[in-house]
Amino acid sequence: HCFASKIVCDALQDCKVIPNDNPKWLLNETHDFFYRPEKWAEPYIEIYIEERVPVAQIGTVNGYYIIDKNSIALGLSQVKVEGLTVITNMLISEPTYGNRIVSDSEDKVNAVNSVLDAIKEYKLGDKITGVDVNDPQRILLTYENKVYVQISSGATAKDRLKHLETTIEAVKDKLNEGQTINMESENGYYIK
Repeated sequence: HCFASKIVCDALQDCKVIPNDNPKWLLNETHDFFYRPEKWAEPYIEIYIEERVPVAQIGTVNGYYIIDKNSIALGLSQVKVEGLTVITNMLISEPTYGNRIVSDSEDKVNAVNSVLDAIKEYKLGDKITGVDVNDPQRILLTYENKVYVQISSGATAKDRLKHLETTIEAVKDKLNEGQTINMESENGYYIK
């Protein structure tokens, strides 16, 4: 396995897919990668590489742990990274980079993953600036750092966020900064 990994790293460096500095870290911690030998007339290795993209950060006493869509820890920043959604009220163990974060509650991790999937699907990454999972059955989202949106759980995130933009548009004249739109009910919403 070590020999195969060395060959893969050398090939990726030669093709300028990865830089020459510390390829082991790059492959193991910021990329998902696997290779699959195929039977052809000549032996070859087929390599698939998918870069892990930072989508959120979890605020802790140590700083902000950067995670991808699957809650894989990618790094630590001492300051909040602009453009990444901030996850709050989620106690985590100090993560090993390249591995899934370990939380005080698997329900919170699942809720975060569901919300991040919905944010990506409906292209709300620049609008949902915060996700509070203090109670994973009553998630509080921060919308454009101005108003809050209450949804019931990660399981309902896709359904609720699908209608978020039209809901915000419908109530924008009645909505003041700091107020909350409660979208927990299937039957509609209310402002509190």
